[in-house]
Amino acid sequence: MKLKYILFAVLLPIVGCSLFEKDEEKEEIILPETLTLVKDRIGNTYEVGYDQVSNTNQDPYVQKTDAAGNVSWRVAHAISGLREQATLVNLDPEDNPWVVFSVNGSDSTDASFQKRYSQTHAFDSVLFSDYGYGGGAEVSILAKLNRENGQIEKATFLIARTKEGSIFSPFETNSFRVNAFGVGYEKVVVEAQSWYRPPSAESTEDNFVFHPAAVNEHAIGSYWEMSLVMPLNLSELQEIELTKADLVE
Repeated sequence: MKLKYILFAVLLPIVGCSLFEKDEEKEEIILPETLTLVKDRIGNTYEVGYDQVSNTNQDPYVQKTDAAGNVSWRVAHAISGLREQATLVNLDPEDNPWVVFSVNGSDSTDASFQKRYSQTHAFDSVLFSDYGYGGGAEVSILAKLNRENGQIEKATFLIARTKEGSIFSPFETNSFRVNAFGVGYEKVVVEAQSWYRPPSAESTEDNFVFHPAAVNEHAIGSYWEMSLVMPLNLSELQEIELTKADLVE
């Protein structure tokens, strides 16, 4: 089944807005270009970025500002001493903020994404609740935030692997970067690239399975590009489609 989404061909302004409308027959999700600042329908803005703590340490932040310019909250969702960033933000049709984070390195302390400012079950029953031991790889986190306080309500890691099997096998997780995403009434659509083999739709954290089309002749230079679809509870990959190198002009 082809993915039902529209990707703007022109660069949107840095300030975005909620762009979704309910369609009884199908749901089309608009994927904007990279957004680091979005505005909801009543004038609240959500901004993402990172604070440069040291040469090797970046702390991610998400900030909500109300229509009058007052900061409602500013949250660092991880402060583990790794390179951690908040890279993308978008809104769902109910103006809830969704954010993409990136992390380079491994951490399971109280300073990590899973524990620092997440609701108790935020990473439960999702596609990948962790990412094993990355060995320095950059992986992504897709998260829905509580708009009142910035807490992570639901989140999954998005990763590539060098071997199939459990994601907790050491030193096999590798780089996966989200470039754009959109959220509709029933699903999330993500555009991404990976430098090692991405998952198939059959993958779970206990049994990561390579996407069958992720072979060298379909790579674009040193990476694979893909589009994937997930339900709002982030429990599985419903669809994942690779962009083949021979189809790219």
